[in-house]
Amino acid sequence: MSWRILVVEDEDDIREQTVDLLSGSVPSVEGIPADIRATGSFDQALHLLESEPFDVVVLDIRDQSVVDGSPTDDADSGLDV
Repeated sequence: MSWRILVVEDEDDIREQTVDLLSGSVPSVEGIPADIRATGSFDQALHLLESEPFDVVVLDIRDQSVVDGSPTDDADSGLDV
């Protein structure tokens, strides 16, 4: 089984490191079988979630757009993840 993982992180370096850790690209870290998508935008993440199913979302909760909650105000609360 391959997991579908979405990484949402606005800082490029942290986003790339997270994907590397999850995929096993870092020496001495065993990756998981996964199809990993990554974006730096919370709005883009919502778009991806509406168009594709994901098993796991790794979300930067300190991203100001997430803290403000503004993008989530218009989001469908019944969105399947």
